[in-house]
Amino acid sequence: MTDCAAGTVDSQGIELHVTGAPLFPTQTLIADVLDLPLPAGERPTDDVTSVTSKFAEKLAAGVIDYGNIELGLLQRTNDDQQVTLERAFIAGDCFDWEIKLPDEAKTSYKFCGSITKFAPSREASKKNRVALTIAISGAVDHLEDGKSVLVDEPEVPAG
Repeated sequence: MTDCAAGTVDSQGIELHVTGAPLFPTQTLIADVLDLPLPAGERPTDDVTSVTSKFAEKLAAGVIDYGNIELGLLQRTNDDQQVTLERAFIAGDCFDWEIKLPDEAKTSYKFCGSITKFAPSREASKKNRVALTIAISGAVDHLEDGKSVLVDEPEVPAG
């Protein structure tokens, strides 16, 4: 957790990291997350109801879309976070993001995405905040203790 968030009720210890040259050549902690709806995918459906059915029947169709994720961030002080994030917003590049939760399982979510909204603000509580929206491109990987829980591990034969 960053110094400005230590001991405050606002930050829950959720961290947002980003990687992507040239702005973020190594994984960089850029913010303490205040408001976090975790990435949620949606898949469209097709209506496959027969004319004799009394109830609608649907099947999954198309691709899964994770859409956008809107984050409320506590602005880090005494570093160039805001300027670098604003440059990333202007660049429009797809960066590698990782959201790290402060739990025993070391849960994290990794995805690629571009910043589509960057809005700094200063609240009456005198805390600097940033509303950040990231358009997710591709899949979101759910990890626990650094390992994907979405990938089936091959069974090891006994003996």
